[in-house]
Amino acid sequence: VRVTDVGETGATVDWPACKPNFADGDKLAYQVSLNPVARLPAVPEVKVVYPFPINSHKFSNLIPGTQYQVKIIPIRICNVDGLEVPGPAASVTFTTLAVPVKKRVVQTTETVVEENAKARTMFGKFSAKLTDAQCAFVILFAFTALTIALACGIERFIKI
Repeated sequence: VRVTDVGETGATVDWPACKPNFADGDKLAYQVSLNPVARLPAVPEVKVVYPFPINSHKFSNLIPGTQYQVKIIPIRICNVDGLEVPGPAASVTFTTLAVPVKKRVVQTTETVVEENAKARTMFGKFSAKLTDAQCAFVILFAFTALTIALACGIERFIKI
């Protein structure tokens, strides 16, 4: 089993064709199943059945940066009673590509500034734009420290 064309949300799997050695009228099919290795509850197992001689499948709508297991099972479909007899399974795991960090553009009042250019580490210096939540935390911390210092000062002044 081989996985090719792996991208962020897709991959192609192909497998060697079986050499059917069946009684007259028996057919061969392949069951292809795909599962995320982490068994994510929101991601259902994908199962597809292909008749012989098709021996490849292209998966799409996959989750970027996720490890998957593909399992191929040849199935003999008996002509007489329609009984399905599975053969030995072959499997392979692969990981879809992670979504690359794209340059985001922020509109300011006068110019357009690339966030990536602002957040750089150079010789131990770090400058980055704080989020609104981080700014609120810094302000809250500063007011708390100021209040404690003021309370301590008033307490010392009153005791004298």
